[in-house]
Amino acid sequence: MKRLLWLSVAVFAISCGGSSGSGVSSSKLLVDLSVSEEDDLCNYIVDVEDAPRTVTCSDGSTVTLEESTDCDFSGFTTSCTATVGDAEDCAQALGNDPCNPDLSACIEIIQCAIDGSGAAPPGRVHR
Repeated sequence: MKRLLWLSVAVFAISCGGSSGSGVSSSKLLVDLSVSEEDDLCNYIVDVEDAPRTVTCSDGSTVTLEESTDCDFSGFTTSCTATVGDAEDCAQALGNDPCNPDLSACIEIIQCAIDGSGAAPPGRVHR
């Protein structure tokens, strides 16, 4: 009975747009976030990426994931369709393997950064 209750709660959360890891609806557009929601998302990104940290890759290069609790998506144009879920997936990809991240998880974020004023994607990565 307890499992059925949890399953029902999960299905309800998903069907209503649900909250993501950051607590912000995963379907919400980044360009529509309030300051509070940006803060929640940014804190989540820092946690997922285990930032700040520097990783030495197998080829000897290093990747630094900076702790940035100041996400700002204001450089993204209103035509940006990247969502909170996209940003969370991208952060997860970077956090899982900073040396060889699955950039397909970041394509929406990268596109918005290119189309906008060059705002850096979440999780400030330096190589």
